[in-house]
Amino acid sequence: MPARKPINLRKTPTLRKSPARQSKRVTDRIKATRSLLAMLESARSRAAKGFSDKLADELRDGEVMPDQGLALDLVGRSVKTALELLVKADDAYCGQATQRQLLAEACRYVASDEIYPELVEVRREIDARFGKEAGGQVHAMKGRTPRQPKALHLQLEGLVMALKGQRALPQPLRPGPPGERAAWLARLETGYMKLTTMLEELQAHEIRDAALRQGRDFELESFDVVYGEALDFARAVLQLGGCAKNLTWHLLPTVQQRKLKRKARQESDSRAEGLRTRKTFGESA
Repeated sequence: MPARKPINLRKTPTLRKSPARQSKRVTDRIKATRSLLAMLESARSRAAKGFSDKLADELRDGEVMPDQGLALDLVGRSVKTALELLVKADDAYCGQATQRQLLAEACRYVASDEIYPELVEVRREIDARFGKEAGGQVHAMKGRTPRQPKALHLQLEGLVMALKGQRALPQPLRPGPPGERAAWLARLETGYMKLTTMLEELQAHEIRDAALRQGRDFELESFDVVYGEALDFARAVLQLGGCAKNLTWHLLPTVQQRKLKRKARQESDSRAEGLRTRKTFGESA
């Protein structure tokens, strides 16, 4: 049997759409496993009998016919075991990714709906108090105030640190009430601490998500190897047992079906070309 390609991790993550569903690539493999097991169940007795009828005369004294029905059962079980590992890894990955998505949505809500309006208002008050140029030195914010959590957090952190610092503020163009600096800080600090905690949790989720995705993708590749080996063995046993080749055709991956069709087409074209060449030489002779 030719060596199979090395395991490569998948690039594009896929997620199930609800906690009760697996991702698409996993459901495809579940369907393929069911079809393979059903085919083995229906053909195992015929294959075992055909195998025995064809090779029983070759047995020598003390030898017994291998149980090809049991062998087919065993390769079917190996596929089921690989599928169970894959489903388990997919459940862990999809569950973790769903938690990450929910936390990311919560971060966006806190940033855009809770912190952003207050931050914009404080920025306007600072600009009104000190003027645009000096106000920019106070809040250190340039351009439009962002709404996305990470960008907003970076701007917010600079302003909170500036308000908590001991450096003197520029001379205001318009005098403000006493304790205005502390009031600005109080309005922003709670949201800043909340968003900081949520972003730290999100980063931890992203790390776990990447690790579980890598494990799921490894199980995907491992399943494909086990399934391919089981299918190759089943095709060989069934063919030797006298069963039709088309029993396993629909179980082949689409890519492999196309490759076999292309190979058969090339061989047919080569035979046709050879026949034309022989006829041409025969006529000329």
